[in-house]
Amino acid sequence: MSERIGNVTLERFEELVAKANELVKQVTWAQFDLGDIGVVAAATSAPGASRTASTVAVHEVRPASSAATTE
Repeated sequence: MSERIGNVTLERFEELVAKANELVKQVTWAQFDLGDIGVVAAATSAPGASRTASTVAVHEVRPASSAATTE
């Protein structure tokens, strides 16, 4: 008989934990992305402000491997 954790097999439990970790990572990056958008919007919405390379580059910090995927 296979090992169980609660009502699921160990294998299924590990799948669920991996999925939960991926979702937490996506939420974390979403929070950073929203903050980056706010920084850019604040910098470009101030009277007389211009969109500079430094405000645009903020949004390019996230590594490509962290991009959210859809299933």
